[in-house]
Amino acid sequence: MRQAKRVLKPQVINVFDNAVIQVKCIPGEDEIDVAALLGHSLARFEFTIGTSFDLQFLTMDGTQLLALRRYTVTEVKERIHINDVNHYQTLSKTVFDRKCAPIGDLIIFHEEGNQLFKSLVDEKPKSSKLADMSTADLQSTMKELRGSGFKVGTKKDTMMKDIRKHLSAAQE
Repeated sequence: MRQAKRVLKPQVINVFDNAVIQVKCIPGEDEIDVAALLGHSLARFEFTIGTSFDLQFLTMDGTQLLALRRYTVTEVKERIHINDVNHYQTLSKTVFDRKCAPIGDLIIFHEEGNQLFKSLVDEKPKSSKLADMSTADLQSTMKELRGSGFKVGTKKDTMMKDIRKHLSAAQE
């Protein structure tokens, strides 16, 4: 008989100027997908753009801090969700999609914290093609190549051309 996967329920604690999302978990049993966990948490807790928060992983009894990472909300998009089950009266509501980015490294305090995560390495964009990358990813790629990013207002096409030039010059 297969055991059902336990649902992790994050708890938000607002400290003076910093929000903290705490997740209680069992190191040997739980494998955490941080992207999915943050997706649900950001949708539920109405963080605005620029809000920074700590993501903490605790033992089930809450006595040990296993791991910690700091994040900031980088994007908030608004869209309207329409539910037309009843054709005579449609219901619509505003939905906010939020994205966040890590600030700094994942800090693991105990060996058990290593067992929690699917991968400790930050995921790079799934596609290596420049055209599929967002402008923020292009900006960070250029920062890695030459130490500084693009000027504000630079178009995506120009960014891709400059990155290609830098890559070809670096290979020569």
